[in-house]
Formats: sequence, C-alpha cells, structure tokens
Amino acid sequence: MTFSDLATTWLEALAASPETKRKYRRQFERHILPMFGPIEVETITDTLISDWLKDQVHQHGRSQLTALATRMRDVLDSAVRKRHLKKHLFQKKPLTQVLRLHGYDGPASSRRTSAYITPHLVVPNGGAQLFEQFATDWMHHHSNNRLVREERIQFMDTIWIPALTGRQLDSLDRLDILAVIVPLQKTTPLAACKRAISILDACLQEAVITGCITYNPAQSWSHCLNVPEAAPGMNRKKAAFPQERLAANNHHRKDK
Repeated sequence: MTFSDLATTWLEALAASPETKRKYRRQFERHILPMFGPIEVETITDTLISDWLKDQVHQHGRSQLTALATRMRDVLDSAVRKRHLKKHLFQKKPLTQVLRLHGYDGPASSRRTSAYITPHLVVPNGGAQLFEQFATDWMHHHSNNRLVREERIQFMDTIWIPALTGRQLDSLDRLDILAVIVPLQKTTPLAACKRAISILDACLQEAVITGCITYNPAQSWSHCLNVPEAAPGMNRKKAAFPQERLAANNHHRKDK
C-alpha cells in the first residue's frame, strides 16, 4: 500500500467535520504527499522522515509545523496498527522533542537569512532566473528517493516546463493556472491533475522561501478543479476526466 492510499483511508475513517477533513487534505496534498505519496508504506524509514522534517522546519512556523508533523504521526501510527510498519520516528519521543532534534528552535528557525539562499537550494539570479532552470534544480533536491524524483520529473517535463518555458520566476506570482489546467483536464484524469498542481505548488513554495517570488498562485488551486460529481449513469472511464464530468453535468441539468 502506498502512503497516499493509507493517508486517504485514515482521513476517510477520521471522526471530524467536513471542514476539518478538507483542511487536513490540503495539508497532505501541499506538504506531505509530494514527497511520500507514491512510496510504499513498508519502505518508509526514519531517515526519510528525518529528511522531510528538516525541510519542513525551515519552511514553517510552530503552528503549521506542529500540524504537519501531527498529521504525519497519525498516519504512521495507523500504518503500525495495520502492520505495514513495525515502528516509526515519532514513537520514540514526544512530538515537540522530535521537532527540536530536527532543528526547530522557535519562530526564528523558520526565518531565512538570505533573500536567495536556503539550507537546501541556492538561487544565484533570484527572481530573474528562468522557471525551467529553477524547476530542474528543484526536481533533484530535497529527496534522495528515486520514486519522488521520477514523479517530479514526469509532471514537470510533460506539463509545467513546456507551459512555462521562458518565463522568469518573478513573473509567476501572476500566473493564471487555469490557462494550463483547463486544457489539461480534457485528456488527464482528475487524480493526475491534482498531483500536477500539488507538485507545482511545492516547487513554487520553494521559490517563495528563497525570495524569488512573493506569492505562490498554486497554493489556492482548489478553484481550478471545481469538478461536480459524476452524472447519474455516466460511464466510469469518462467520469475520471474533469471535462467529461462538466459536460455531462451541464447536459443533465438541461434535460431537467
């Protein structure tokens, strides 16, 4: 079972309000699944979790960092209960202590010391750097996991680099994601559309952290996938594609 499947199962079983579940789902999609989503749960190691935690410590303040670590711990606890894992990093010490061992020393730890330098990625030209150069560097950063790199490369090389080639980073805070996503929805399943935007979100968040852009347009991407439920009796294969759902839904309303 992949981490993404386990996280989905855990979230569906969670006794919480719809709004809370939506918030947790956004946290997973933006900050956890880009790294862990396709990985088989039994292959997740403490080293992999540590790498992710060190990255998160330099990106978030206390509240967001604690929330993400809690989501991660809860899903890993579920993996232990279901015997997909024998143990995990968060079982050894209290959550706050684990975060401090990974570099969190209060709000100041999340402040960058240079406009274009983080402990992970150096951007010499700042916002003037072309997107394809930045994306190529980012694709090979933050993880030594082959599956994570391959997924990043797949979506970047087939969708985002062709769409954004030649654009400077500092122009992307005005990016109209719909201009890319609407045509993509005609041929790409909904799950793949979500993953594509989630990966762009992670990439542009790095650009925000390094000071290259001031706003990440992919963080508020839910409007790009405002897809209705499949129309009654709709073919299952067609229902996987957002544009097919929209067309069938509009036709169903007209018939009424």
